[in-house]
Amino acid sequence: AEVTVGGNTKRYATLTKAIAAIKAAVAADGADLEITLKILKNISESGSEWKIDGNTKKVSFRMDLNGCTVIGNGLYITGEGVEAVFKDTSTGQNGTLNTPISIENKAKLTVENGNYERNLKFSGGATGELKGGHYSKSIYIGKTNSDNTGISCTITGGEYDGSEVRVYGGAALSVSGADTKIKTLQIDHSKNLRAEVTLSGGEYEVITLEAFPGSNEDLLDEEQHYAIEDTLADGYAFYSAGIKTDISRTEKTLNNVKVLPADTPEDVSLAVVKFQIEKNDGKTKTKYFLTWDAAMSCLEATESNLNNLQEYTTWKKLEILL
Repeated sequence: AEVTVGGNTKRYATLTKAIAAIKAAVAADGADLEITLKILKNISESGSEWKIDGNTKKVSFRMDLNGCTVIGNGLYITGEGVEAVFKDTSTGQNGTLNTPISIENKAKLTVENGNYERNLKFSGGATGELKGGHYSKSIYIGKTNSDNTGISCTITGGEYDGSEVRVYGGAALSVSGADTKIKTLQIDHSKNLRAEVTLSGGEYEVITLEAFPGSNEDLLDEEQHYAIEDTLADGYAFYSAGIKTDISRTEKTLNNVKVLPADTPEDVSLAVVKFQIEKNDGKTKTKYFLTWDAAMSCLEATESNLNNLQEYTTWKKLEILL
């Protein structure tokens, strides 16, 4: 591995030795530091844990995977003054970091590209900006039963194929980007703090509301912002197979949706049922469904449709077209 500190570059036989040199530089130099760690070949130190700890010193730490694979037992980025950037400058941008990553104590992480094969965790006021990359394990934004105030993550691109991207009460998650793909987004509100989730893009295989205080009545309260529906940024909507998707406030699972601007034209070529609705106030509304079962489910007086029942009282006439 190659370490550059303040313009001076030196090579080390192992990543552990390179990290030790970085630690010594941070401890010795009173000035702000710019540090680059470039991986020169595949590294397997499966029993090793590495830490970049800037404490309150301002440290700019850039790690270049350089097309290589790094295997370890843990990488910790910690300290209020630490701003870390992970990227791969190689032509293929296919470098892989195979070690658990923890961002702690108000440190900041930016990921530009690369592959990440173990869990990524944010805690203690840490922040993250994930611009790209492929993530094959879980991402945890905050922790359960903790005060996660100040923890935030912004996702603007990348593929997240792991078990979950999970945000806890008190922490914040913002997702945008037409090419962002998340397999499972889990929202876990705590008793005292709400998880702040804002969606203005992305494609999701599953969105689940894992926990929230109270009962379904609390989900119906728009001011509490506990419902999946409340995650949408102003001017955006859920679309499924090209069709705008309405969900009830008590819905706890949403499958196979994209978040798009609400004025995006619908692609109704796959729809099999159309509702043409005339309201009591003279306004009209159109809803499309991909299956007959989905259309009939929308009309059922079930618990999940409690919010819809209020909507139905405003309907004067319904035409069902096949």
